[in-house]
Amino acid sequence: MLSGRRYLLDLSSEQEEMCEEFGGICRSVWNTALEQRREYRRRGAWMNYVPHCAELADAKREHPWLKAAPSHALQQTLKDLDRACRDHGTFTVRWRSKARWSPSFRFPDAQQISVERLGRKWGRVKLPKLGRVRFRWSRPLGGEIRSATVSRKGGRWFVSFLVDDRAAAPERHAMPGTAVGIDRGVKTAVVTSDGDFHDRPFITAGESVRYRRLQQRLTRSKRGSANRHKTIRAIGRIMSRVSDRRGDFCAQRAARIVAKNALVVLEDLRISGIAGPGMVWIFNDAASQFPRPCQVSGLDLRRRVSDPAAGTLSDCGGWAASHTWLCQGQLSWKRPADAVTCALRGGVGGRVAAGHLHVGGRRTRS
Repeated sequence: MLSGRRYLLDLSSEQEEMCEEFGGICRSVWNTALEQRREYRRRGAWMNYVPHCAELADAKREHPWLKAAPSHALQQTLKDLDRACRDHGTFTVRWRSKARWSPSFRFPDAQQISVERLGRKWGRVKLPKLGRVRFRWSRPLGGEIRSATVSRKGGRWFVSFLVDDRAAAPERHAMPGTAVGIDRGVKTAVVTSDGDFHDRPFITAGESVRYRRLQQRLTRSKRGSANRHKTIRAIGRIMSRVSDRRGDFCAQRAARIVAKNALVVLEDLRISGIAGPGMVWIFNDAASQFPRPCQVSGLDLRRRVSDPAAGTLSDCGGWAASHTWLCQGQLSWKRPADAVTCALRGGVGGRVAAGHLHVGGRRTRS
């Protein structure tokens, strides 16, 4: 089974500049290849990964600055773009902006990656063109390395290893026949049909005050100035900690819920269809990210995870005048406990295809 391991890098100033350069080159290759794909589509033609790699080799002879980045990283960028265009469409894939995109690049060849442990807290990895880089040994690798991805988040650099831990998924759940419904809301992140409420604050009071002050400073700063970039980096550090706490919360709660239930039914809240004129819906930040960790946990344990779409919910009843959803059991969808009960009935009632994941109205083979 493939799983990820992320570690904090301890880069020298020279290595950090090289990572910035590699990330910028990969971003340029992505944007250039995406523009080329769109031009081909406008003409009614098609461009894929193989001719792109051939043109990349020709471009290196014309533009020597492309040779600074590892070849495998550039080829992997083209491969990621090819997969994104096939999955989402050429005109739906976004550009990688210099201001908004965080630099990242991947080394797909495991034979060029070697890891050694230096002590209790530190390890070292050898990467192409970067050389030997120290990283914080926060957890064991636990398997054979398949690839390595270097990325920047909140002003810090990380390395993520794709590891094959050779763990076999169980054929059957430990507690078959168990099921739970999950409601994702605004006030509370996650509410289960068992009556459990899962939520926590992701930003401290001090961080909230500092964040507001930095936002005020950002509005007064001049565009392009050094102080503006310094303020943006400070805001990014705060939001990076918030994002990490949110991710930990979703992963831990999802693992606990999926470990106790063979079937997990997730409510698919279609905000665009529910919100009327003048209504503002603020979806809980943790609630919006909760399905992904739950799906990953479900895939690891071969469980069924459902996301009832609008068609499934229409079998329960209709809209009331006051925008209250009523199912056959006359349960009000204004209350989270009733909402998850209705969603659970729909998921257990045979509308969930075994061996499939229903995510946002799309079906994906597990």
